[in-house]
Amino acid sequence: MSASLLRLGGWRSVGALVVVAAAATGIGQTGAGLIQRPTVYTALYFGDPTKPVMIPNSVGKRVPYALRFFVHNAQPRLQSYRWSLLLVQRPGQARIVKSQSAAVGPGKTVLISHTGKFTCDRDRRVEFIVQLAGPDTHEAIHAWAACGRSGS
Repeated sequence: MSASLLRLGGWRSVGALVVVAAAATGIGQTGAGLIQRPTVYTALYFGDPTKPVMIPNSVGKRVPYALRFFVHNAQPRLQSYRWSLLLVQRPGQARIVKSQSAAVGPGKTVLISHTGKFTCDRDRRVEFIVQLAGPDTHEAIHAWAACGRSGS
């Protein structure tokens, strides 16, 4: 410390300056992110991630499937989304099975259940893709299911 600083008030003045500087820094940082705003997001997920799609063990005919997924809106206002279900039976060949809008209230979760039928080819995996689009979100989740073997 310089002798002139000590003459102005001694160590108490230096301590007071340190406390004032720390307080000013804390107040300045509060507006810049120390006080967090609530996180806003949209979540898209399957009800049962271990079995997201249910199909019977049938081959060569139109078999039913059931798919359930959730859309959660963690935003402070109502959100409108558009969800689409695509079915991929052969790589690179996705077809839209259903597309529909859903409105989800603030902090709410909506369950969407869809059932349909498709032809199940022997020993082939099929992929279900759920896409969700909204003002600030574009998400997709995938589920795979295997068609059974004939006679199994």
